Amino acid sequence: MSLLQNVSLDNKPQHLLYGIDSDTAKTLLVINALWSAAIVRYGRCFHSGKRFKLSPNLLSDLPGAVDTHQYFYEMRNKHTAHTANDFDQYLVGLALTTDADGKRTVVGIGELRANFVSSSEEGIDTLRRLAKALQQKLAPLILLGRAELQKEGKALSTAELSTLSEIRYVAPGPDEVTKKGR
Repeated sequence: MSLLQNVSLDNKPQHLLYGIDSDTAKTLLVINALWSAAIVRYGRCFHSGKRFKLSPNLLSDLPGAVDTHQYFYEMRNKHTAHTANDFDQYLVGLALTTDADGKRTVVGIGELRANFVSSSEEGIDTLRRLAKALQQKLAPLILLGRAELQKEGKALSTAELSTLSEIRYVAPGPDEVTKKGR
């Protein structure tokens, strides 16, 4: 069922199957989407890829922050990025009935599904505070980098400036999804 859930874009049949009213299903879907987005976005800063990779050591002077970071980073990996783990379970078994003589017979199939929707309010606040601490650590480094870049730019001659490429953003189209690299 986890595979079916992963390819399903319509939450209605599942919430009806599990006896959850549609308002609750929509709320859980939104909460899960917001949590997943937050935890993926946080973890992306520390993951190798095309962009600069941050080190959790930035937080080493804050008591417990590196361990807290590690918890959220692993949560990102296990809950959101790679859901084949104990946070996402789907069990199928036989539904049995027992008659007066103690004889058991199969009456159907039972399904149990559990998945982690989001952290508690305390966990969400902890992630927010951790991200805020990182922002405070990075802000001076970013200002320093910008000042250095501006200093280097001002040192360039007019001839050197004329050889620089113009900075521009081109929105990627649907065909960009399948291209490798930048």
